[in-house]
Amino acid sequence: MHGEQSTSNFLGPTRSRGRGMSVAKLEFAIWDGFGAYEMATLPVAADVYEKHIREAQLAEQLGYQSYYIIEHQNSHVGQITAPSVYLCAVAQHTSRLRIGVMIYQLPFYNPMRLAEEAARHWHRCRGARVHALELAVL
Repeated sequence: MHGEQSTSNFLGPTRSRGRGMSVAKLEFAIWDGFGAYEMATLPVAADVYEKHIREAQLAEQLGYQSYYIIEHQNSHVGQITAPSVYLCAVAQHTSRLRIGVMIYQLPFYNPMRLAEEAARHWHRCRGARVHALELAVL
């Protein structure tokens, strides 16, 4: 329709004002994991966190739009035990990167505390940079 603007959340045609169909912008994201091997090989866990924060900063400088982590207690791929605390540190060291947790393992959380953590994270990032929150019962 003339004068309307339509967008979509997938890579496909979008309608722009008076110009017909165009292709949506492709965005890139990073999924970061804290593997058991990496956590075991560095002498202090803080060194691993700092390394990953530097990698998030580099991703932002290279033009990546989003950065995600995943919580998997006692898994070889997700050794991070406090995703919201870590992402607050990432938010302090980046300015544009949208950040989010792909999965919270619900049985490990009090529902009220998790809601408060998510809200605190949203406020810390001023709302604009919190990109995803997915809850899972594992």
